[in-house]
Amino acid sequence: MPLSLAAQLNQQGIVNQAAAKIVQVASNALGLKTAVVATTPLTVTATTGTLPTPDGSVTIANAATPTVVELQEFCVELNNKINVLTTAIKAQV
Repeated sequence: MPLSLAAQLNQQGIVNQAAAKIVQVASNALGLKTAVVATTPLTVTATTGTLPTPDGSVTIANAATPTVVELQEFCVELNNKINVLTTAIKAQV
């Protein structure tokens, strides 16, 4: 089975390289430091049902017509990456 684009990027280390570069650029931007320190991670909860657990990859069966579940999984993964980047940037401030 072919790897998803996300899995291919993770396998090549591109996602981690991009995250490191973002942290480096952001930590060098003096005007950004105060805003980053004040930023808190976004918490997502569900009143009913269970949200997917981020695992670093998203598989969308048909890119032309993604399902709600596939889009929800993408959003959860994206939120997790944003929270990880925010934490990494705060550690550099």
